[in-house]
Amino acid sequence: KPPAIFFVNALGIKLFGLDGLAYRQIFSLLSLCSFLAVTFALLSRRVHHLFVGALLVLLMDHFFDPALHDSSINNAETLGLDFFLIGTAILLFRTRMVRTQQFVGAAVLTLAPLSKEPLVFATIAAWLVLLLLHRVESAARNATRKFALFTIAGAATVAATWLGYMVITHSLSWYIVQLKMTIAYAKNYAYQLQWFSRTPEGGEAAASWKRLRSVYVNSAHLAYFVPLLVAPLVLWRRR
Repeated sequence: KPPAIFFVNALGIKLFGLDGLAYRQIFSLLSLCSFLAVTFALLSRRVHHLFVGALLVLLMDHFFDPALHDSSINNAETLGLDFFLIGTAILLFRTRMVRTQQFVGAAVLTLAPLSKEPLVFATIAAWLVLLLLHRVESAARNATRKFALFTIAGAATVAATWLGYMVITHSLSWYIVQLKMTIAYAKNYAYQLQWFSRTPEGGEAAASWKRLRSVYVNSAHLAYFVPLLVAPLVLWRRR
């Protein structure tokens, strides 16, 4: 795992101790902070409270689904999502301290892939969307360039700190070894679980897409999005 999960657990032990697994409380607090951050960020942008409430219901119901966790929310996936939500919320929040907000928001957002590496794709996608949003909303000509500059600076600061720590503790080479092993393991993961054969019909991409559709494109999963569909309809009727 990347170092973030270990630092957060260490902080939890420092704050709450080991008795009764109390250190896990830090993950509950981080999740709470992520939900509150998204709420205040959207409200600061004058998003209707009904839509915000619907989004929170969706997030919490999906976030704490037992099927997504082994035994608790003390895992890299949950931590990565916490940092992703908090970082995105900071960047969305309307405030006068724009440059500080952009630096800090990007720094927190960078902790998402440092908690779970595959989140780097979602992080980059979120950054691009926020960059476009900033360009649309800002009247200044250099707003986009400054947003990119300060957010990249925040991300680079966290990345440089992480890299420096790994070098100083002589753990970088071991992390790279483990990362290579994980990639090799992931290539065989679908075969080990018998999701599809080594030579699936239509290729691996087709087999993967078929499985994604079977898991996500169904009434049980799509029902999560009903609140987000109902809220705009209710607001539209009120107008």
